[in-house]
Amino acid sequence: MDQMARWGWLIPTVAVVALAAVVLLKGPAAAPSAAITELGTGTVQVAPDTAVIQLGVMSTGANAQSAVTHNDTLMAAVEQAIEQHLGVPASALQTLNYNLYPQYNGQSKLAGGAPTIVGYTVSDTLQVTVSNLPLVGKVLSVGIASGANSVQNVQYEVLNQNAALTKAEAQAIAQAKAEAQTAASAMGKTLGSVLSVEDVAPTTFAPYGAQYNAMANAGSPVQSGSQPVSVTVKVVWSVR
Repeated sequence: MDQMARWGWLIPTVAVVALAAVVLLKGPAAAPSAAITELGTGTVQVAPDTAVIQLGVMSTGANAQSAVTHNDTLMAAVEQAIEQHLGVPASALQTLNYNLYPQYNGQSKLAGGAPTIVGYTVSDTLQVTVSNLPLVGKVLSVGIASGANSVQNVQYEVLNQNAALTKAEAQAIAQAKAEAQTAASAMGKTLGSVLSVEDVAPTTFAPYGAQYNAMANAGSPVQSGSQPVSVTVKVVWSVR
């Protein structure tokens, strides 16, 4: 009997054993880990730490130069009074907008004639930013007494956001965890470790305004109050 005939019967057997070894080494596919995803929202009330006041001065004149000169004089008096009487630094004052435009005689236009300039109007808006909130009413009072003839806006903001964000996020995660524990219990499972935490949307502090009562300009006519700050998170837990 030659060598091929003698050992040929081993070839199919070796092939079967090798195939079985490959199957055993590969094994079954690993099942994905079970997880629960929940959303949570936390809300806290925050007191503002900054106020932005917008005061305006408007003047009219027979010509552009007279209107500008008169308006600039009034605004300079407003700025000086706020700085000197209230101790507000010049860096906290900013010109928001400055406009000069002509006034026309409407009757000549209606009669078919060319519009005629009868004067000029100047408007100047000063923005004052303060971190000492009790100064808000005084800025209004002093500004009006010095020549401001309009109050365009009083806006409160929260610049120091870290503490509020941390507290709101902790509440949001706690709410999401409570929901996840309920879901895990309903499935007969136990909540495991946190796999990920993600903010659903960026959290911003929306400024809000306050109405000014011009008849109450002797004291503090506005109240800063508080504003809600909300954080929504998506948390993923493992379950076992």
